[in-house]
Order: sequence, then structure tokens, then C-alpha cells
Amino acid sequence: MTHERGGRICVIGAGPCGLTTLKNLLAAGFDDVVCYDESGAIGGNWVFSEDPSRTSVYEVTHIISSKWLSGFEDFPMPDDYPDYPSHRQILAYFEDYAAHFGLLPHVHLRTQVRHASLRSDGRWAIRLSVEGRVEEGLGVEDHVGIRGLGGRSAGRGGRTRTRGLVLHRMLEQSQTVISD
Repeated sequence: MTHERGGRICVIGAGPCGLTTLKNLLAAGFDDVVCYDESGAIGGNWVFSEDPSRTSVYEVTHIISSKWLSGFEDFPMPDDYPDYPSHRQILAYFEDYAAHFGLLPHVHLRTQVRHASLRSDGRWAIRLSVEGRVEEGLGVEDHVGIRGLGGRSAGRGGRTRTRGLVLHRMLEQSQTVISD
């Protein structure tokens, strides 16, 4: 499908997938591209948080694939990184990637896409929440790229087959919850 180069594009999420999408759209000549992320930093799940409402890596996470296999083809991980970098190093790598390719001016943090709806003219109406304030009609986009739900799920209705403690992954970011 061919898209008009002058159309505005919205990328939702500034994790690794959102950053690479943004970078590739800009490299392909799309100038009017914006990326919204509800958190206060780029990096997606690689930004550690103890906030149970946020999906993030564990406090002690290291990547399980080698840096040689995990780095982006056009931006290798630094030589001084260990073979299996920590989540802090992976996050720094994503931050360096965004800076290197000039992505940061296109990223709007603390901005949640509350709703996207296709209008009759084929463009997208975007409703945003900026730093907690819902702002109607802020965006009309020609194309929208949507990422996953970030670990949100409908749950299991409280049913379990175990008598032990059951925690959703989002409540286990710190090893103290598990070890106590």
C-alpha cells in the first residue's frame, strides 16, 4: 500500500519497537511523525519501576540473549558492554539510539493515547491525556501505528489452582516482594 509522504503519522509507545518504527519512518522520508508514550521516559518495559500499574523489567534483569544478537543492525551495542547487559545498560542503549538518530524531538512523553478512531475521511481522530489531563481533539493523523497493551490483561477472574501467593507479573518488579 502506498502512503502519501506528506501525511501525519502517529506511533504509539517509545519502547524499542516504537523507537525503531519512528527511526525507520523518518529514514523513509516521512517528515511529520509523532510518537506518544504515557511514561516519563523512553525505553518501554526496560524502564524499571516498582509502580504496580506499570509493566517493567525486574530490578535485577539482565538480557538473556547476547548483545551481539540483540543490538540493532545499524547501531551495535557498545563494545564495553558485557555479553549479557543489565536492564540499565539496555535502557542506556535505547536512549543513545534515540539521541543518535534524532528521535527525541518527535517523542512526547507523559502523553497517553486514550482513544483513536477512524473518521469518515480516512484520517484518525486521536484523544490524548497529557500529564493526566484529558485533551480532546488534539490530533488528526493520517496513519496510526499501535503497539501492544504493555502487559495489561483482563485477568483470570480470581480463580487459581494453588494455595500459595498469586501475583500478577506487574506486582513482582522488586525481588523483595518475592523473597519476603
